[in-house]
Amino acid sequence: MARPAAALYCLVVQSDRDRIVAKGTARRIILAAGAAFLLALPARATELDRMREVEQAQREQRAVADAEFAALGRQEADRIRAEHGQVSRDGGELLLRLGNGRRTYFSNDESQCLEGVIPARTDGCVQFYFLGERVGRFYLLRARYAAGSDYRLVDRGDGHVTKTEDEPHFSPAGDYFVVASAAQADDNSGVEIWSAGGRTPALIWAHVPTQYALYYFVDWQGDREVAIEVATYVDHRLQRLPAHVLRRGGEWMLQGPAESSQY
Repeated sequence: MARPAAALYCLVVQSDRDRIVAKGTARRIILAAGAAFLLALPARATELDRMREVEQAQREQRAVADAEFAALGRQEADRIRAEHGQVSRDGGELLLRLGNGRRTYFSNDESQCLEGVIPARTDGCVQFYFLGERVGRFYLLRARYAAGSDYRLVDRGDGHVTKTEDEPHFSPAGDYFVVASAAQADDNSGVEIWSAGGRTPALIWAHVPTQYALYYFVDWQGDREVAIEVATYVDHRLQRLPAHVLRRGGEWMLQGPAESSQY
């Protein structure tokens, strides 16, 4: 009779041991899950911070755009008068006179400016503002959409339209123009070099940021070098630093600080 009792005792001990092991395993699993959750918290917080900063940047940029377009509206009449009859506005319609007596029209369209709806750039929610003349060959307009804007170079001879992300700045000889954009919302940031010497302007070089970077035009330094500034993060602090776009060996290139995110 002693042997069955001993066997029963061993079974009880083994059962208790299994329960202890199971509890230990469950505890390790819970601790591991808790550690993973805690490690994920900074990433989640960082992502929330990033989203908040993007939203704040969008609000600030749209406020700046509102002020810019209000100023363009006030200045447009004087700029049109400076064209001595070559440009006129009738309500929402802008008329530009071209070579050989031809005309081209840019008409405001608000047919799809619906509350709560942001149409694409090709949809009917756009306003045009006349900015003036550039290097004698082009008129310059700015188009405002429900979200974002672009610029239009209109050839005074044949009316050909070239769209750019930001204002074009021509080289001293007028053979090139640079477009530098500091857009943080709705539009694209970056730098572009266009050729203006042919029949129509042509994009010949572009830099698209891979990290947070806003680009600002400063000045042309001759016809083969452009001074610009770039706002990017250095050691997690936003700084605005000098940079250059220059042509060497027939190729355009960007020389400046490395682009970096805050995170």
